[in-house]
Amino acid sequence: LWSRWCDGRDAAARDRLLALHLPYAKTVAATYYGRRLHDEIEFDEYLQHARVGMLEALERFDPTRGVLFRTFAARRMHGAILDGLERATEKQQQIAVRVRLAR
Repeated sequence: LWSRWCDGRDAAARDRLLALHLPYAKTVAATYYGRRLHDEIEFDEYLQHARVGMLEALERFDPTRGVLFRTFAARRMHGAILDGLERATEKQQQIAVRVRLAR
């Protein structure tokens, strides 16, 4: 599947790869949702951001480097969730600004 996707950009291979790895996106989203400090943002938002991160990772992944896709994708999913949550509500945006100023 990876060679079909990376070499020929076969859409069917891409769809199959996504189907194989979408449950992992749900796992990553659930991990962040479980650590939340408030209930302002629904689980579906976390899941959507994780899925976007997975799609971005799929576009950039190079299987010849010897790294597992899930290891590679996890970093992008984490970033996508954090970036998405930061923009999700005005309160989250204010918190992010305070954190950046403190740094």
